[in-house]
Amino acid sequence: PAGPVVDDYLVRLRRSQPAGSPRLGVELLQMGASLLEAGDFARAEPVLRESLAIKEATEPESVPMLDNRSLLGAALVGLRRYAEAEPLLLSGYVGLKRRAGDLPPHLAPVVGEAADRLVRLYLLWNKPVEMEKWKTERAKLPRERAPLPRQVK
Repeated sequence: PAGPVVDDYLVRLRRSQPAGSPRLGVELLQMGASLLEAGDFARAEPVLRESLAIKEATEPESVPMLDNRSLLGAALVGLRRYAEAEPLLLSGYVGLKRRAGDLPPHLAPVVGEAADRLVRLYLLWNKPVEMEKWKTERAKLPRERAPLPRQVK
């Protein structure tokens, strides 16, 4: 199982980075997103919660902080803590949507990904009216991330 490997990595990471540092926040966000993608919601939640606290303190209302908020909401959905997840998912989406015009093309789909998380919340929470609202909203947004821009040599 990946659990001991993840735990060891987190211990080493926390030793190598000062508590509350932006770099630690980035690393924790990446680890939390990986755990979430792997479906390990219980491990993802505290990691994403810690990274969110750092992001809120060091870069409030930034795109990474808003995406972090939405990812933490997704972890809570995976844990069936829907009422706790909803405000995180909504505020993450609203903030990302507000910044959509300023996002580079390769990041524009984070808004749609945040909407996908809301669709999933309401599907699993058995709230069909809200789910349909978010499906309609999602249909208006980009589906895939564009490739990263190439460096000119």
